[in-house]
Amino acid sequence: MNIEYSENNTKIIDGYKYTNAEIEKTIDEIIVNRKELGLPVTRTKSSYVSEWKTHNRLYKLGYQRNRTKDVD
Repeated sequence: MNIEYSENNTKIIDGYKYTNAEIEKTIDEIIVNRKELGLPVTRTKSSYVSEWKTHNRLYKLGYQRNRTKDVD
């Protein structure tokens, strides 16, 4: 899994490839990693999960795939 971290963003490359179970686990890891890197965590786990699942739904529907394939 390719994840890019910056001060105000976390980007999951090709997020559409991952299942709901993988999303839940990965979000836990992202929150831990952001804290370890000294980066702010400004959203709840639920918020991260909802956005990722929404991106995946839109991707599956064919909506702006170039924008919905990655999650940030």
